[in-house]
Amino acid sequence: MKTIHIHSWAEFLDQVSQLDQWAFRGQPRADLPLLSSLSRRLMRFSGNQQLWPLLERRTLRIFRRKAHVHVTDPNLLQNDLRCLASYSAQGESLLVQLVLDKSVRQEAMKVLYRMNITYATLWHDIDGLSRSMNQELEIVWQPLVDEFL
Repeated sequence: MKTIHIHSWAEFLDQVSQLDQWAFRGQPRADLPLLSSLSRRLMRFSGNQQLWPLLERRTLRIFRRKAHVHVTDPNLLQNDLRCLASYSAQGESLLVQLVLDKSVRQEAMKVLYRMNITYATLWHDIDGLSRSMNQELEIVWQPLVDEFL
């Protein structure tokens, strides 16, 4: 897996513009293993690794059966790796890990907030709402308080 350390928001935008047609998933810590959703689910729900190929084949079959309405080119569904990458939001062999320097966090959070990308819009549950409120306090309210004082 290729790892790129990012030191500015402009550098981040430059890197992601080169990764067209791929989904990105944030992770709070760079030291955690970067796994596809399918890998994480298999590890969590099926401890028996001998069953993983069977479960993967079944997942691909179901994904293909349902995904055709979501893609512009149905031929994309003929490629197993492309399907796994689409299903997982990232295929293990195709991973690029972008590690944002802590100094970029504040600007990144502000930009994402302006695009209405918050924990609440990503995770539609009470935890997502709670995390979103923390984000709101950090990004929106603290600067208002500082300006007021």
